[in-house]
Amino acid sequence: MPFVPALNVAEVTVNMTHDGQVAVNTYHVKGSTTWNLLSITALAQAFVDWWRDDTRTERSTLTCLVNVVARDLTIEGGIAVLVPVGLLPCGTRTSQPMPGNVTLAVKEATGQSGRSNRGLIG
Repeated sequence: MPFVPALNVAEVTVNMTHDGQVAVNTYHVKGSTTWNLLSITALAQAFVDWWRDDTRTERSTLTCLVNVVARDLTIEGGIAVLVPVGLLPCGTRTSQPMPGNVTLAVKEATGQSGRSNRGLIG
């Protein structure tokens, strides 16, 4: 599939393990300006901090954060950073986890038809 540029959009990939299996969540973030090394690194670190500080209480002890990758989608071959997390921070919920095939999908739409209008606000 050909690359389609997205102005000021960064893709953030949160790489985890869940019960020994690979688990990945992907987010798209629209910035107000062009991404540079400092801003995209700060974005990736913000996702690490969010995972550690806010969402790990909602995750099983069998779900562990491995790293976060953020890349600029403005141009093909845009800057990308990988933020390792060192010792695997795992979730804190001790109850039986949901099976790995269970997920939550979230979609944000603009209310306008056409491919270029779906999911982008602004």
